[in-house]
Amino acid sequence: SDLIDSKRILREISILSRLNNPCVVSFYDICCPRDPENFSVLNLVLELCDSDLQQLSRKTSYIGLASGRTLLHNLLRGVKY
Repeated sequence: SDLIDSKRILREISILSRLNNPCVVSFYDICCPRDPENFSVLNLVLELCDSDLQQLSRKTSYIGLASGRTLLHNLLRGVKY
């Protein structure tokens, strides 16, 4: 339902806005909708990243040992944080 989705989104924004770690994407702002009473899209301003985990997981080519180690290291640092 919309209420459950809204609560989840608010919780995610609240958590993301408090995180401060180089292995976690930074949250900067929310672009307010034109009609706050009736909207279906919420735009968030996040840190610009070269890639994302979804893109990397869908990649069919080999990423290389060094890149794989860096990716795994950063993932584990983010999870530890």
